[in-house]
Amino acid sequence: MAIQVLTFGGYSLKVAELSIDTESRLASEDLPRSHGAAADDSAFSSGKIITIRGWIKGASAEALRDSISALSSAFNGGRQALKIFDDRQLWCVKRRLSIIRALPIMAEFSAELFAKDPFLEAVSASTSNGAAPHTPTVSGGGDAPSPPTITLTAPGGGMTAATIANTTTGKTFTWSGGSLTSGQTLVVDMGARTITEGGTEVYTHFSGDFWDLLAGNNTLNITSTPTGATVAISWRARWYD
Repeated sequence: MAIQVLTFGGYSLKVAELSIDTESRLASEDLPRSHGAAADDSAFSSGKIITIRGWIKGASAEALRDSISALSSAFNGGRQALKIFDDRQLWCVKRRLSIIRALPIMAEFSAELFAKDPFLEAVSASTSNGAAPHTPTVSGGGDAPSPPTITLTAPGGGMTAATIANTTTGKTFTWSGGSLTSGQTLVVDMGARTITEGGTEVYTHFSGDFWDLLAGNNTLNITSTPTGATVAISWRARWYD
């Protein structure tokens, strides 16, 4: 069972108000000499803006000072996980932090955070492992698409080609023309759109699509040439809100 919490960078927040706003990108154009506009039927989510208002207490003025320092340190730690529930997180950076001392042992604070990725994600990753040809059916979980990371480890005879397909969505990633020796890895991060061959980023051997897992079931088909590559798939369920 999920437990409601509110932490940022591991710091537990006492919150009076929390708001999360999602911006969307929608291409539109006014119609000349007519009412209305021409617009795409679907919008893409931009980042999320999170506004937090809360308070800090201390047993003494000195203790309050230490608590304010700890809060400020947490908010100035760069990109960190904001957890609203213990099983979901949103990666954010601080835009603004204001602290108002209300009493000798109490202070109010307000903060604005920005999340460039608009989706909440599961704290724990899901995995599927096997050997090519590997044809698992996996659920992305949540209610939003989830980009997986797929690692193929070359078998004893090395590896010269691989296909990584989501047959449910019809998207296929193809790797060919490269050469990995036994034990070397091909790592495809569908979310970051990166490809590493033996630890080096290489894009010249790629064709096709980077793809996501749907929130429901997805049938995958992962092959290697020669067969027998070890396959490791990892992803995190994602939610719109």
